[in-house]
Amino acid sequence: MTDSLQPQFVEVLTLIKTAQQKVIATANQEPNKLYWCVDK
Repeated sequence: MTDSLQPQFVEVLTLIKTAQQKVIATANQEPNKLYWCVDK
């Protein structure tokens, strides 16, 4: 990889990691929502 592409590569990796964290956070909330729906 050339040095000129390094900043863009790091930016893309950061975007991917941020998206993964959002997906994990959302997925972790769903069991709680299910519990409250079932527990009514």
